[in-house]
Amino acid sequence: MNFLSHYYHELPCNDAYFVGGLILPDILSNYSYRAGRVVKLHPWRLTEPKTAIQQSLTSGVKRHYAVDAAFHDSDYFTIQTRWIEDNLLSKPFDCFPRRKYAIAHVMLEILLDRSLMVRFPDLTPGFYAKLEEIDDHAIAELMSNNGQEKDAVGVRAHFNEFRRAAFLYDYLNDERLNALLARINRRLGNPLLSASDKQNLTTAIYDIEKAFLGEKFPTFRTDS
Repeated sequence: MNFLSHYYHELPCNDAYFVGGLILPDILSNYSYRAGRVVKLHPWRLTEPKTAIQQSLTSGVKRHYAVDAAFHDSDYFTIQTRWIEDNLLSKPFDCFPRRKYAIAHVMLEILLDRSLMVRFPDLTPGFYAKLEEIDDHAIAELMSNNGQEKDAVGVRAHFNEFRRAAFLYDYLNDERLNALLARINRRLGNPLLSASDKQNLTTAIYDIEKAFLGEKFPTFRTDS
């Protein structure tokens, strides 16, 4: 799942550091892309926390991976991803000659977030308010405690950039969301979007959003 969906899945939750840990794996994925190498906190390798704050961060990271595993193994994920892929196939796109399933996966996660933002207007401000409660030194400490000392400062800065930029609001802007999906599509080795592709993508976004807004948000049982 994506940032806001992870947060919503755990509500009610008043522990800001748990929320920080919950989204940190996805922040690390973005950081890894910029760094040109994988920087990751493996849940089974995390050291035993020595403070309450580090315990909350660690628990959040572990919860992220547990829910992600349940999400990706679920019938919901399989059915919705195939439905989105079929929706894309039904339109005359030129920009998706390969890896449509990967694009469908990305769109599922992002549009789940967007549907939550539309349905619950106070959710995103509340999410960012929770992140503002976090002392960024605790993020660097978590990285250092788990063998990522050389990236501790960089990850801390990236976390601060994430909460400052508040880019999740871009999901509500059709043009910016279109551009984001176009960039992801390029990373997958596909061509630039034509004017026709952009129109078709916007139509697909509204098709998917309409379906999600008519459904209850899914929950996923885990062992953690």
